[in-house]
Amino acid sequence: MGVTAPAVNKWEKGISYPDILLLSPLARLLDIDPNTLLCFESNLSEQEIGLFLNTLTEQAEQYGFESAYCTTMKKIKEYPTCYSLILNTALWIDGAAMLAHNTEKRNITQSLYLRVAECSDTALQYRAKSVLIQRYLSEKDYAKAEELLNTLPD
Repeated sequence: MGVTAPAVNKWEKGISYPDILLLSPLARLLDIDPNTLLCFESNLSEQEIGLFLNTLTEQAEQYGFESAYCTTMKKIKEYPTCYSLILNTALWIDGAAMLAHNTEKRNITQSLYLRVAECSDTALQYRAKSVLIQRYLSEKDYAKAEELLNTLPD
């Protein structure tokens, strides 16, 4: 797209902004809606996340797990850096998928936990890593569990 790293750095710092003609190609490249790209609110409050989880539960009861799962993934796509949302919805998917006996969707949550484990919020990082460690231990993948344990503070 002809965009340099220093240009992106200036965008991230709010020093300058991308050319409006780059917005559509940039949104396509990132596989997001242009409206999401222009979203100024990148996080949801804990209250908004709680309300969303309640909505998911109601949707799953009324329309089934698959419908609620699709809604979850759309919301994560809308707020790709809201790590609290990602962690909480991953936990919700895990529980709902277990009740629905859907191991395929439960396996998808691993990638969500890994995303949160790499975020800058240490509290969320530790929660995601704890879930992953527990999962690795239950799968008897002790090497991965130990690797993650070694990244946590004493």
